[in-house]
Amino acid sequence: MPYFNHDKIKLHYETKGSGSIAIIFIHGNFASWRWWEPQLSNLPAEYSAYAPDLRGCGDSDKPESGYDIGTLIGDLEAFAAHIGVAKFHLVGHSLGGALVQEFSCRFPEKVLSLTLVAPVPASGLAKLHDKKPETFLGHYLSPDRIFGALSHLKMQRPLLKLGFQKSMPSSEHWSEFESLVDSAANMSPYAFKGFLSLLENWQNPAPERITCPVLLIHGALDPVIPANELIPMEKQLPNCQRICWPSIGHAPQLERPKGFSTLLFNFIHATEKPEEDGVLLPLIPEEVIPDSLPTPITQRIIQWLKKRFK
Repeated sequence: MPYFNHDKIKLHYETKGSGSIAIIFIHGNFASWRWWEPQLSNLPAEYSAYAPDLRGCGDSDKPESGYDIGTLIGDLEAFAAHIGVAKFHLVGHSLGGALVQEFSCRFPEKVLSLTLVAPVPASGLAKLHDKKPETFLGHYLSPDRIFGALSHLKMQRPLLKLGFQKSMPSSEHWSEFESLVDSAANMSPYAFKGFLSLLENWQNPAPERITCPVLLIHGALDPVIPANELIPMEKQLPNCQRICWPSIGHAPQLERPKGFSTLLFNFIHATEKPEEDGVLLPLIPEEVIPDSLPTPITQRIIQWLKKRFK
């Protein structure tokens, strides 16, 4: 297992492939690099993929501090320097979605494309605490209650497993589902507290600075990040295309791994070679049709890629 040293701690990462296109995957809260295992296991030949464990998670060291957005950005910047890539495609899930948004604002010259998977909204999660629930069920499935409940579960593995099953209802078929629960149970208590504080206070400081192509993917059944909170992001981010899957929860990359991988790698292919209009593969697999596409996704991506790179 490869590691790199930074800020007096040792951080673990997984890597696959030796191609010329670099892609970095950033996991979310209660997670590890394993949330990207289906994508790393089926990596196209032209890619080099990297999936670090955030501090406090997976096989990385678990220090008492450093769970604020600034320190995590520093970890990611040091990691990119360690693997020797100056420009790369960046993918972030959930809390990792906040991290990669912030990184793209601070270092727009480094990010070739940005894929946000059920991310923390650009407007943040803090305002959700002040909303009155529309229904009794909505009260108990609100993001602040889910995050708060999970923070108290800590090492209670059966309850963590139940929480994952509820938040991503289509992922139980995945053979490595139990490893996700193991990673969550092994998470540092300092990370529990630090990440929750980050989630309560973070919002994108300057979404207009993210000028690279952005693909926003989320599920209509996500009880953690409400779909209606992500809809405005399509307008906040200059070059953003949003896709909402009607039968997916909080983890599209695990609930529909083949469809997600096809979507992700075709999107990156479009950003790498926008001139290949005639040979662009279908971006949306036939078995997973999104519920919010006014025009074909391939045409829309080609249109704003041409505008971006002309």
